[in-house]
Amino acid sequence: MDDKSGIDVRFIHRQEQNTLMVMRCNSEAFERIRSSICAEVALPVDVEESSIRCIEIAGGLDSLPSRPPSGTLRDRIALLGCAVITAVFLTVFLIGLAAIFGWK
Repeated sequence: MDDKSGIDVRFIHRQEQNTLMVMRCNSEAFERIRSSICAEVALPVDVEESSIRCIEIAGGLDSLPSRPPSGTLRDRIALLGCAVITAVFLTVFLIGLAAIFGWK
């Protein structure tokens, strides 16, 4: 660890173009980094800056859409299947009630 900055940096090469930078810092250095990051973002009301003990930063998120995707086709098919099964069970249940009570 560098005594002057209080930060130790290691680089881990995971794939050809994917390098992980791991930073370990003492309390003072972490507080400087945390304060700098918190100054850039709006913290939720229920989060205090002093409660943050670990920071994870991922790059390359510039191309993400502004809203999350609405769901995959597989999710929609599963939801439709559940709706059909529910409708069948409800129909059978109502037919059974009609048969028991003699409703026509």
